[in-house]
Amino acid sequence: FGRPFLAGDTDPAVYYADTPMVKELKKDLDRELFRVNARSLENPGVMVLPRNQGSIARLFLLEGYNPLQLKRRLGEVQVDRQFDLLNVKYKIAINYESRSVGLAAHGAYLPRAFLLHRWRVLKDDASILATLNDPSFDHRSEAVLETEPGIDTPSTQEHIESEAVIKSYAQNEITVETKSPAAGILVLSEWEYPAWKAWVDGTPVAV
Repeated sequence: FGRPFLAGDTDPAVYYADTPMVKELKKDLDRELFRVNARSLENPGVMVLPRNQGSIARLFLLEGYNPLQLKRRLGEVQVDRQFDLLNVKYKIAINYESRSVGLAAHGAYLPRAFLLHRWRVLKDDASILATLNDPSFDHRSEAVLETEPGIDTPSTQEHIESEAVIKSYAQNEITVETKSPAAGILVLSEWEYPAWKAWVDGTPVAV
């Protein structure tokens, strides 16, 4: 299994050399965190980067190898909304006429961390998916929660200016500094996983 790939005669330093595209992505990542959709969802064999280059070049890709398959994923959510919520700044673009692939900007992507001041609580998967796919639902300004957050929704319906800045980002810990004049929900573009724990000003809180 994998022998043609593992026993190839190409020097890995050559095979995984930073292309102009990779260099630009790394330069962009120095300015902000974002993800890249480098493999076609419709045609999984079509990729814009060699296998494993995301890990080697330290790029955040949507695809990867993992024996752990999460039970609940965004696969049933409309693709552009998936990319918004998953902080995808660049997505694969296929030109079927010229049989070429490249990257295109996905301008509507949401930040890796942001605050929302409106939310609704829905208890079951069917309702959550239906809401996320509803064209009238603004996933950019309202969160969908499964449990009551224990805080009151701000009384004003006007836009509340707030910010969330990632101060440090590592495999097992993320530190975010927030500023807000009203109560809100901190949203992170990360997979929900039981091992995550959260603190606000040193006080444990529910994820």
